[in-house]
Amino acid sequence: LAAYEFFLTQLINTKQWPFRVRTVRVLGYALFAWSSLILISIRNITADYLVSIVVFLVCGILLQIRAAKRGWQTFGLLGALLGIGYLAKAPMFPLAFVFMGAMFFLMRNVRNKEGIKRVAITFLVFLLFAAPFIFVLSKHQNRLTFSDSGRLNYIWWVNGINPRHWQGGTSNNGSPLHPTRQIYEHPAVYEFSSPVGGTYPPWFDPTYWYQGASPHFDLMQQAKAIFRNSWVALSELVFTEPGPLVFSGLFLLFYVTKSWRLALRNTGWYLGILIPTVLALLLFLFVHFEVRYIAPFLVTGLMTVFISFRPGNRKVFGGVALIILVAVMLSIGVTTAGYVYRSVRGQGTSDWEIAQSLHRQGLRPGDEIATTGSGITNASWARLARLRINAEVFSNRNDEFWFSRRNEFWSSTPEVRQQVIAILAQTGAKALVSDNVPQGADTSGWERVGLSN
Repeated sequence: LAAYEFFLTQLINTKQWPFRVRTVRVLGYALFAWSSLILISIRNITADYLVSIVVFLVCGILLQIRAAKRGWQTFGLLGALLGIGYLAKAPMFPLAFVFMGAMFFLMRNVRNKEGIKRVAITFLVFLLFAAPFIFVLSKHQNRLTFSDSGRLNYIWWVNGINPRHWQGGTSNNGSPLHPTRQIYEHPAVYEFSSPVGGTYPPWFDPTYWYQGASPHFDLMQQAKAIFRNSWVALSELVFTEPGPLVFSGLFLLFYVTKSWRLALRNTGWYLGILIPTVLALLLFLFVHFEVRYIAPFLVTGLMTVFISFRPGNRKVFGGVALIILVAVMLSIGVTTAGYVYRSVRGQGTSDWEIAQSLHRQGLRPGDEIATTGSGITNASWARLARLRINAEVFSNRNDEFWFSRRNEFWSSTPEVRQQVIAILAQTGAKALVSDNVPQGADTSGWERVGLSN
């Protein structure tokens, strides 16, 4: 919030708009609430809020540079923030150079030696933060790299190979040097107790299990990925509340503006903010798109576009700002009410309740267990219970990232299920936990965890 206030204050200080400060703040905080509470959401533990802090501060500093506030400390701080952004999330590494390019673009008299020196300061401070981590990663991977997340996501989302328990095959992406170990075929059972640690090793260090895999470019696969990601972006940003009102308000201001040429010229004043926004969007559209990835870029970009329009009546701008604020608050209110209702009604079982129930049933911190279904979702309660998932029943014939044929274990014959349980016991697993028991399944000998169904 403080970082966004810094950005909004710098935007207001540019005075490139004829509207009341109060109206600009209403619009600004409406978009901030949309970005932070709806697009990112506090339900998941991710690094996206850290990235938001960096983006807001960096955009505020770029506006200062645009306004000719160019002390040495400003450029050093900008480099430090970009370095911290990279440490928070790998895509910020290439985007850091986009921001530095935008900074260079905003510098007047770029041929001036002092200007070049200040750009160099930003780059050197950025390296001061980024280089140690790059060194550690490169040493671990035995090759120069700043991150493998882009490579792996391209393999998974564009090339379409399985995101977990990939065993190789006829793919053009090579073959894994040390995949997880398949110990049963139907249903597919995989063991991964060593050498990677963590609550759920396949996701703790995917780079280990996918060493030997390499991305390859296929025009048809790339086109499908762009189409899929574009549809996700449209459906979650434009077609989902409060998106329709946000973009309708933007279109209305554009339609009633006194001069489109003036609006475009005003928008050009903020190119240092808009260029990183557009390139960040394109970066994720080419590989994998989730709205939380671009939330901070979206709110900074939209703010600069909104205040670039000049409607004939200033009250139109105020009305649009108010409508967007009400729409955002209603959207947040409905979502919050749903969470409160489910909490009061006691619907579902929390991860903490599952962890405590497993302790009561005799499992102790450090014990190894096996699961059926998705180990990624099960890792939440396993982490709280300090248990370690060392094997899972998982079908690698899935087409979606997060879902497998969850009922494959339960649709097997009782004899097959007993064979699977015996094999899992040999891996050292002290229990088999299933979160996907279909209705009517034979659960003789199984114990219920907590208040779950």
